[in-house]
Amino acid sequence: MEHGASSLAMLAIIGISVCVAALNPSVLARPVLTVASDHTPTVNFHTPILREGLALPQHITGDTTVGPEQGTILINALITITPNATLTIKPGTTIAVSEFGGISVFGNLHAVGTATKPITFITNEQHEANRHWVGILLQDASFAEMRYVSIHHASPAMSCSPGAKAILSHIIFECQDIQSGAK
Repeated sequence: MEHGASSLAMLAIIGISVCVAALNPSVLARPVLTVASDHTPTVNFHTPILREGLALPQHITGDTTVGPEQGTILINALITITPNATLTIKPGTTIAVSEFGGISVFGNLHAVGTATKPITFITNEQHEANRHWVGILLQDASFAEMRYVSIHHASPAMSCSPGAKAILSHIIFECQDIQSGAK
């Protein structure tokens, strides 16, 4: 098959996969076309490590509490904590975030773990190229209290707009391979 024909065939496969994913949201692997340095198109699938757990809604509009008793908490997109809403994350909770996912805080984020039960934010992507997520973005007049929290693969891990306030202690920012532990 010619180079141009193989590219068209690959694009056709991508189109079919995207249509299937749109019709069936349970199809979690989604292809992304990338181009290598030699101009060869390749398909990069977003494949979650964890598929089971409680998925947070895209907009948190009221007081919401999540904890380890609900299993892994999944963030599959950039979620927003609206003004006057609070997301409370209990000690010992693991939050798995997909590529391009993150938390945009306009209200309040309360993530207070303990030395023996930290809160952990991890990537939910198998492929190394897809592991970075947006992080925690504190917007105008928002507030966050975070203690004993570990954040992996976020870029930037945290940012604050003018007027935002944060109380932080015992925070670890780390980028490592969570499957093998290699740094």
